[in-house]
Amino acid sequence: MRFSSFGHSHSESIHITEAINTTQPIGFWFITGSGTSGGDKNPAFTVIDFDEEYMVPVNTHTYIMNITEANAHSDEKPVWFELHDLLKEYDMPDLSPSSVLDLINRMYNDVDLASQYEWN
Repeated sequence: MRFSSFGHSHSESIHITEAINTTQPIGFWFITGSGTSGGDKNPAFTVIDFDEEYMVPVNTHTYIMNITEANAHSDEKPVWFELHDLLKEYDMPDLSPSSVLDLINRMYNDVDLASQYEWN
């Protein structure tokens, strides 16, 4: 399986699946945020774009609402805004397992990049 997606974790994370006998990335699973706030996390949701022919993900767009701001202006509609377009924000060529592994490795070695990915 190249891709799996799960939700309602109140944060977002990516995990790599490797081949049994090698460290070659063969898939990834994407845990998306929750549409409800939890703890100090803002509500979020993710839209995943799929290739119609092969049914593999080609990009993700994560949206978030600042719950503090929404509560401060309860007479107005809450504003959802795009937190990140994964390919654009993190300079990825695609969502192949090797590209996702490259992103994870870049985040592991770059605290600023990892902090950019994490949201509240």
